[in-house]
Amino acid sequence: MVYRGTSGICKGSLASTTRRGRALTSESHASPDPLIPCGDYDAYSKRFEMVSMRLGGENVERLVIFFEVRGGPYDGTLLRFIVPLPPRRRGVFMKGVAPSSKLLRSWVVATNGQRPSRADRLALDVFRHKLFRVRVRTVDHDRNQEWLPQSNRYSVIDALRERIA
Repeated sequence: MVYRGTSGICKGSLASTTRRGRALTSESHASPDPLIPCGDYDAYSKRFEMVSMRLGGENVERLVIFFEVRGGPYDGTLLRFIVPLPPRRRGVFMKGVAPSSKLLRSWVVATNGQRPSRADRLALDVFRHKLFRVRVRTVDHDRNQEWLPQSNRYSVIDALRERIA
C-alpha cells in the first residue's frame, strides 16, 4: 500500500525556519506548501537546490529537495525535504558530517546503506531522480514555537525511510 497516513495533525512537529526559501523556487503549482495527512508515502525526487538564509546573526545553508508523491489519493503533490548543511569552504564541508545528522542519514538511505568513504565530501546527486519511501509531517508551529492557525499549516518530508528505485 502506497499511502499509510493518519488523519489529523502529527504531534511533536518542529518549527521550520526555511519559509523564506519559498521565494527561490520556480516550480509552479497551486499551493507552495500543500497540506496532506501525516504518514508514509512513496515519493520521487524531482530536483534539489541549495538555499542560503540568515538565521540569527549568521548565514546558513539548507539543501531543499523537492519530492512528488506517487500513488494514492495525493498523487502528484509536491513536498519539500529540508536538510541543514554544515559550513563549507570551496565546495567541501569544513568538518566531516556528523553520523547523527539528517544529511548523512538521508545520504546513506539514498545509497542503499553504503557509508561514504569521506564524510567531508558527499555527492548530493545521489538524491536526484530516485523513488523513496518518505515520512511526511505537518508543520503546526512557527519558528517561535507558537501554534499556527489551521489555514497556515503545511506538510514537509521529515525523513527518508528507504530507497525504492
